[in-house]
Amino acid sequence: MLVRKGKYGRYAHVEYDGFKATPRQLEVLSLKADGLTHRGVGVELGISWGTSKQHLHNLKVRNAKGETKILPSSLELMLRAEELGLLNTYAIKGLRSIIEKTWPS
Repeated sequence: MLVRKGKYGRYAHVEYDGFKATPRQLEVLSLKADGLTHRGVGVELGISWGTSKQHLHNLKVRNAKGETKILPSSLELMLRAEELGLLNTYAIKGLRSIIEKTWPS
C-alpha cells in the first residue's frame, strides 16, 4: 500500500494494487455499494448529494484506464474495491489512521 499526500497536503490518497482512492471516496463508494442513492449517501455523511456524486466521479477519473482514459463504471469500482477488501468500515478507518500517522495535522 502506498500513501500519497495531496497537492495541498490535505487530500491524501492511498494506492493499493493499482486502485487509488481517498478515504472519503471509499466511504461514498461503500454506501453506494450498500444500495444508497446519492441523496442517501449525502444524508449519511452530512454532505450534499452533489458532493457525493462528485466524490464518485473523482474516483472514476483517478482510476481511469489506458491511454484513452476510459472511465470505469461505478459497478467496476465497487467490484475492484470489494476484491481488495476496501469496502468495509474497518478498512476505511484503517486507511484514515495510516494517513494520520504519516502526516499528522
